[in-house]
Amino acid sequence: MIKTFPDRIEIPRFVSDNFQSRWFLNTIEKLSKKAKKKLLEI
Repeated sequence: MIKTFPDRIEIPRFVSDNFQSRWFLNTIEKLSKKAKKKLLEI
């Protein structure tokens, strides 16, 4: 399960169109990477 944890969280097109915010997308990506590291440490 941990190995299949995505490096990136795919955001549906209509959602990213609504936000149009690089900061938002980058924050989501950073959080997913942090979560992945924590899962791998356990």
